[in-house]
Amino acid sequence: MITKTTRGLAAAALTLLPLFAATPAHAQADVLTLADGIQRLPLAAESRDGYERTKFKHWVDADKNSCNTRAEVLEAESRIPVTVEQGCKIIAGEWYSYYGAA
Repeated sequence: MITKTTRGLAAAALTLLPLFAATPAHAQADVLTLADGIQRLPLAAESRDGYERTKFKHWVDADKNSCNTRAEVLEAESRIPVTVEQGCKIIAGEWYSYYGAA
């Protein structure tokens, strides 16, 4: 009997809880476009300290055309035709970034 009463009270409390809970913080957040949100990000000087491309071994050539994933994405997303050297090395192109000044 006590167990059923306890379960009933717990169920009632859980049912009523949303009515008394505070409004979630995200409900009061500003709605921004992606561009406006990026403009609000703080700027800092670029630092490549500790970066070594050789530490990233995940670039694969899934379609076996001699170009790894990185090169294929660079080629696909360039605004102009890319300049490619032997071995599918991308040496020039033009890319847009929300995070850059271009």
